[in-house]
Amino acid sequence: EEALKKKIAEKEKDAAIGPNHPETAALLSRLGALYVSTSKWKEAVPVLERALEIQEKLLKADHPQLPTTLGYLAEVYMKLDKPGEIELKFTRYNKKAETDVGVDHPLVGEIKYNLGSFYRFRSRYPESRESYERSLDIWHKKLRPDHPRLLSAYMELSGVCKNLGLNEQAEQLLKRTIKVRSKVLGEEHSRVGEHWKELGLFYRNIGKLKESEAALQKALDILAKSLGKQNVLLSYIRKAIADIQADMQKDIAAQAAQAKADAAK
Repeated sequence: EEALKKKIAEKEKDAAIGPNHPETAALLSRLGALYVSTSKWKEAVPVLERALEIQEKLLKADHPQLPTTLGYLAEVYMKLDKPGEIELKFTRYNKKAETDVGVDHPLVGEIKYNLGSFYRFRSRYPESRESYERSLDIWHKKLRPDHPRLLSAYMELSGVCKNLGLNEQAEQLLKRTIKVRSKVLGEEHSRVGEHWKELGLFYRNIGKLKESEAALQKALDILAKSLGKQNVLLSYIRKAIADIQADMQKDIAAQAAQAKADAAK
């Protein structure tokens, strides 16, 4: 810490550099990162805010130092329970990025994705959905169809749609993820099996028991080939399937009882 402070002071006094130079900001960011690593959240705030202010004025939005500093600062704000500051800084960064690199640049997609995650964490689902969808609009134009960021956005957006009751859209996003993963990794890959599990649990939550049983069985068949027989995940899926089958039997019995009652009338 003291060594960094000394270097910062030297840069500030250097006539060729001074207090508002990217080199000074880089050192400030490093000091802020040190404070973050040692949980000195309050000490980190003024240092990182000053670094970010300098970098926003002097660097283009896609310079790696800028998002790095912003990431540290967002972590600090989260620890200090200052969500409004996170939203303000990311919204400002988004505007700068749109000006510096264009509204359809992948970096803007990344910022929108991060805003979507922030809004989701705050249970602001309509805003989260809008941000995720915008990131996907950009990435569909700029990234290959199987890019990890696209797949991650599909999964995150599907969760938001579930919370908004948009079950059809959530289902399509989950299926799309399976389709892309299967094409790239193969239908029997463990990651594909995990996505089948997610789809099965989704179906269970919305009461589509037959579809849930089929999807979970598909997941079990795939994952059993790569995981040990006693694996916790496999045990979990087996239990979920058994519970679903029990629920289906209850439904059949209830329907039979209702039909009998109707006939007696």
